[in-house]
Amino acid sequence: MKIRRTTYFKIIAIALSVLITLFLLDIFMHAGKDVTDKNNYQALNDSINRTNKAFADLNPHGFTDSVRTEEKPAGTFRVAVIGDSFIWGDGLPWPKVWSHKLGSKINEQYDHVETLSWGRNGWSTLDEYNFFVTKGYRYHIDLLLFGFVHNDPDMGDYTHMNPLWYSRLGFMYKIFPRLTGTVLDYLYNGSYARWMKKLYSEKNLKKYASLLADIKGLEKKHLLKVAFVLTPNSIHDDNKVLFPQIEALLKEADITCINLLPPMQATFADTPPDSLKANPANSHPGDLLTGFYADEVFKYITENALIDSIYLK
Repeated sequence: MKIRRTTYFKIIAIALSVLITLFLLDIFMHAGKDVTDKNNYQALNDSINRTNKAFADLNPHGFTDSVRTEEKPAGTFRVAVIGDSFIWGDGLPWPKVWSHKLGSKINEQYDHVETLSWGRNGWSTLDEYNFFVTKGYRYHIDLLLFGFVHNDPDMGDYTHMNPLWYSRLGFMYKIFPRLTGTVLDYLYNGSYARWMKKLYSEKNLKKYASLLADIKGLEKKHLLKVAFVLTPNSIHDDNKVLFPQIEALLKEADITCINLLPPMQATFADTPPDSLKANPANSHPGDLLTGFYADEVFKYITENALIDSIYLK
C-alpha cells in the first residue's frame, strides 16, 4: 500500500513538473509580444470577413459581387475575373479586392463594360473551370481572366489537411495558447509544404496541363478570350521557382499569361512585407498589393486591346 502511494506521488510530481514547464514555455516563448494586439488584429480580421460573408450571401453563387442577370444587356462587353480567396477578399473589405478595382478602372475608360468578380475561398483552377462550364458560361462572358495563385494546380488528388489528432489539441489553446499555436503552426506548415511539392510534381503538372488545354477550348466553344493573371502575394523565392513552371504550361497551351511576379519584384523590392498584407492577422493581399494587380492588368488589357475599341469612351 505504501509503495503504491509513493508511486502515485511520483506520477503527480512528474505531471506537475510537465505542466509547470509547459506553462513557463508558453510565457517565455513569446516574451515581449503583445498578445492583446494579436487578439485585436484577429478580431478585426474576423469582422471584415463577416461583412464580406454577409454581402456574399446575397449572391446566388456566394461571390462578393453584385447580383447579375445571366442574360447580357445588349451592346455590353463582359469581363469575368474568376479565382479564390484573392478574389473573394479574405481579410480585406471586398471593394478593395483587385477585381473590383480593375472594374472601376475599366469604367473610367470604357462604356458599357461589366466586370464580374467570381471568387470563392479555397477554389483551385479546376474548381473555377467546373463553375464556368456548369454555370458561368450562361453569363455570356467576352473576356475570362483566371486569377492564379501558387496553390491553384490542385487537381484533387492530394490533401494538406492536418491529421485528425491535430484538431484534438484545440482544448490546449485554453491552457497554453501561445505554445499550442506555435506547435500547430509548425505541424501545419510542414504538411502544407509537402502538399505543395506534390502539386508541382511532374505527374500532377501533367494533369494540370490537360486542364489548361480544356480551358483553352473555352475560347472557341464560347467565343471568348481567356487569360491567366499570375498573382503572387510576396516576392518569396518559392514563387520564383513555381511561377515560371506555370508560365511555361500556359505558353504550351497557347493561353495568354500576365505574370505579375517580375513587376512586383521591381516595385516592392524594398517594401516591408507586412505592408502588403490584408491586415496584421491575414497574409492575403492588402490594399497596396491589390491596387498594383489592378493597375498592371488594366495596363495589359489596354495595351493589348483585350476589350474591343468600340467600347472606348
